[in-house]
Parts: sequence; structure tokens; C-alpha cells
Amino acid sequence: MEGKEGEMSLLNNTKFLYLLLTMNFNDAQYRKWLTELKLRVRSAQAKAAIAVNSVLVGFYWELGKMITEKENIWGSKLIDQVAKDLKKEFPEMKGLSRSNLFYCKQFYFFYKNELLQQFVGHPDSETDSFQKVTDSSNEIVQQPVGQIIQLVSKIPWGHNILIFSKSKGIDEASFYIQHTISNNWSRDVLALQIKTDLLKDLAKRYLISVKLCPNPNPN
Repeated sequence: MEGKEGEMSLLNNTKFLYLLLTMNFNDAQYRKWLTELKLRVRSAQAKAAIAVNSVLVGFYWELGKMITEKENIWGSKLIDQVAKDLKKEFPEMKGLSRSNLFYCKQFYFFYKNELLQQFVGHPDSETDSFQKVTDSSNEIVQQPVGQIIQLVSKIPWGHNILIFSKSKGIDEASFYIQHTISNNWSRDVLALQIKTDLLKDLAKRYLISVKLCPNPNPN
């Protein structure tokens, strides 16, 4: 029995040494597998970042909404006081500074106003449009809010601040959000595009092309 056990042990050790010696982490098969593994990791990172960003943007929307509603009761000094109180309660938490609370308010105010203006511009009838806006403004805004948060959560909060603080309307904001996503713009690049008014520049180019070729061939 001892002889057989010794032979089995020697055989197992030999197999282990063989596998160890024949492992080649530079071969094409391993590199291909490693590439696939890295893609999975990056995909998971991206999904996690989007999920976290979505929660963060939704939280900032709610902050902006609550501040906007209560400023009518407690006045314009509300943000100063809230920032101090939240800092005491959550000293390690970022995003609760006075300046960021102002951005949260501006974020909510910008998109809410744009949504209401779009509704007023396309009422069901001229007689009941004002009544619908005044009586059901929250319901009107709530329907597309999820779509807005879903879109803006695809880019970092700093990018969002640039867009809603510099854009003249929701169409312009959507333009810069979509281009930031598709071109993977950094914040500096986005700031430059907004400063040079990329949207206006593209519109001018389009008008020039139409003048030069009023009947373009669709093919």
C-alpha cells in the first residue's frame, strides 16, 4: 500500500510540475482570454458608475426641489442655514456645500421651467391650458423627470453643472449632453465647446450648406 501511495504521490507531483512548466502566460489564447476579462471589468465599472451617478443626480434633483419649495416659506437665507446644518450632521459627505446646494436648486429650476414652458407651448386647448399648468404642474413635470434624470445621469455632475448653467434651453442642454456622451468629452473640452458655441456654429454651417446646395441629393 505504501508503495502504491508513493507512486500516486510522485505521479501527482509530476503532473503538477508539468502543468507549471507548460503554463505560458504570453501565448495568444491567454492574452485573448485576459482581454475579454478586462472588458468585463471595464463594463462592470461603467455600469456601477452610471448606477451611482443616477442615484446621485436623483438625490440632487430632490434637494433642489425641496429647497425651491421651502424658500417661499423661509426665505433666501435657507441655503446658507441648511448647508451649515448638514455639514454638522454629515461632515464627511461631499455635495452638501453652499455652492452645490445652489447648483441643485438651479438644476431643478432649469429643467422644471423648461418642461412647463414646453407644455404651455403645446396645450390641448387655449381655454384650459392655464388651468392645467396651475392645477397639475407637479403631475406635468413628474412624467418626464425620469427621462431627464436617466439622460443627465450618463455624464458626471460637474459636466451637468456646466450644461444647465450655460444653456439657454433644454434643447441646447440636450445637444451638449448627447455630444458629451458620444464623444466622451472631458469637462474642459465640454467647457470649450460651450464657450465657442458649437451648437450655433453647426447651425450656421448647416444653413450655408443649404444655401450652396438647396436641393441636395439624398443619395
